[in-house]
Amino acid sequence: MAMDFWVIFDTCARAVYYRDVHNILALPNGATITYNYREVLLSEDAKRVADVWKRDAASNSVLLVYGQTKGFKHGDDFETAVNASSDPPVWIPTRLGLMVDVQVQNKRYYFTITLSDYPRIDPPAVSDLIRALGVDHPLVPRPGIGRWVSVSNRQELLATLAMQRGKPAEQWHEIVSAFQSDTQFSADSFWRLSNPVTVRGKQLIAPSDCDVDEFNVGLSYRVEHEKEISFDVENHEPRDGDGENLKPRLITAGSDSQSLRVNPTETELRPYGVRTMKVRARNEELFKESEYTMRLFTGEQADEWPVGAAFTCNFRVSKNLAQLLGGIAFGLAGAGAIYWATHFVVESSPLSCKWLRLVIFVVGVASLSASSYMLYRQLKFAVETG
Repeated sequence: MAMDFWVIFDTCARAVYYRDVHNILALPNGATITYNYREVLLSEDAKRVADVWKRDAASNSVLLVYGQTKGFKHGDDFETAVNASSDPPVWIPTRLGLMVDVQVQNKRYYFTITLSDYPRIDPPAVSDLIRALGVDHPLVPRPGIGRWVSVSNRQELLATLAMQRGKPAEQWHEIVSAFQSDTQFSADSFWRLSNPVTVRGKQLIAPSDCDVDEFNVGLSYRVEHEKEISFDVENHEPRDGDGENLKPRLITAGSDSQSLRVNPTETELRPYGVRTMKVRARNEELFKESEYTMRLFTGEQADEWPVGAAFTCNFRVSKNLAQLLGGIAFGLAGAGAIYWATHFVVESSPLSCKWLRLVIFVVGVASLSASSYMLYRQLKFAVETG
């Protein structure tokens, strides 16, 4: 028997939810998002699965799908639009993910999803999935018609949509291009953030667990004190018009502390481009973690409807314990060597040879130098400026 997977629809018909699609497309793999829906918006099968949900269940795969009617623009009446038989629906699969938590409070369901790959744009597969849900239009919240949160056992359709035809950037481009045509997002700007790598060594850093922010997004990284990391910011500016007179939009990156340095703090959106954003953080505690927040925002927003993604990124910064202990050990060894070479060598000892005493003294100095370097990197608290 095929296992169920979740199908969750976005409509973004209200300004307060409009940014959800932007964030879904902008966040890196491993980030979490939280959706909440009233009980009435769950199908009976989805409600049954949610009520007995377990984290280790096999039926935790998630497909996120955006839906609207062709020609719908933000500010239009949504129910009128979805009930207009003359306007065909537009379905765009936006993201794959994994359900990691389900909570129920006062007949409202809270779904926490860890995001993974971008699905394929495959209209036949999406249409087959919509029909397989047994509804004419899942975005009309009426009994017997459909719900915004559903489950399906058509694993072959999920496999088709999850099939990777190329690099993630290529599938992201397809999705963004679909939003540029016949959707309310056609004048918006799109970008996506990669998971960071260390500047030295190019080691990939994966997100760690954290609470969600004001945008219902959870994105956090554990990083080492004073170790620079870099993010790739891939962007797409699809607005039409005279390029010379069109004011470019910016992605701004702001920090809540001088101990978290971001460069650049502004990234200009272009038709297609990839920019690098570097981050370096300092731990201001001796043994505890320091925690900082970077806020990413797309501007300029002319009215209540956002024009792009916005979320916060949390950094938990710790010192390198091995380097800290190594610095202490080198310092003790160096001080001991120098003291021995200058105080405890007697004439009767074989160590009285001048050259050997000199070697011990030099080794001691070298150990102290190594200790100073290691401890300085781990213990410096002053914030550089300029």
